[in-house]
Amino acid sequence: MAEAREEVVPYFAQAGLVILVLNVVMMVAAWTIARGLASGPRQRIAVTIECGLQNGAMAIAVGVLLFDGGLAIVPAAAYSLIMFATALLYLGLLRRDRGWSATERGRWPG
Repeated sequence: MAEAREEVVPYFAQAGLVILVLNVVMMVAAWTIARGLASGPRQRIAVTIECGLQNGAMAIAVGVLLFDGGLAIVPAAAYSLIMFATALLYLGLLRRDRGWSATERGRWPG
C-alpha cells in the first residue's frame, strides 16, 4: 500500500469527480428504493449507509491478495477515501436535520 500512495493523488485528479458521483448516486438510489419499499427511517438510514460504504475494504484486500497490491489497489483506495467522507457527511446531515446531540448517541429516530 505504501508504494501506491504516490499514485492516489494523481488518480483523484483524474477520477475523483466520477468516484464521488458514483458514490452519491448509489446512496440516493438506495434511499429512494428503501423509501419505495415502505421501510422505516432506521432501515432507510442503514440501507443508504450500507450502499455508500460498499466493498472498499474488500476491493483493497482482493487487490493485495490476488495482484500483490501496487497499482491494482489505487482505484479501491480512492473510492474508500471518498465513501467514508460521503457517509460521514450523510450522518452529519442527519444529526443536523434531526437535532441530534451528543447526549442522544445510540437513540435513532423511529
